[in-house]
Amino acid sequence: MNPPIELFTFQGSLFGWRVQLALAINNFDYVCNYLDPVKGEHKALDYVALNPRGKVPLLKHGEFFVRESIAILVYLDSLYPEWQLFGNTSQ
Repeated sequence: MNPPIELFTFQGSLFGWRVQLALAINNFDYVCNYLDPVKGEHKALDYVALNPRGKVPLLKHGEFFVRESIAILVYLDSLYPEWQLFGNTSQ
């Protein structure tokens, strides 16, 4: 059984939306954890323990963490190479 995928983001974040779109296109099951930037939840100690920079998005896959939206997209492509958002070649 694969570990669950969790996404930490803000509602309305374009970078988080980019990752959510890739998750939807690939039909991944995932849990989205929306942080409240007004309350400073992205600066809370428990979140900063996961992402020391206190930024979103953050993808947690089991005990593996990926930060920054483009890095997350590349990681998602690596999970299921049969359909890749970035493609298999430069052409």
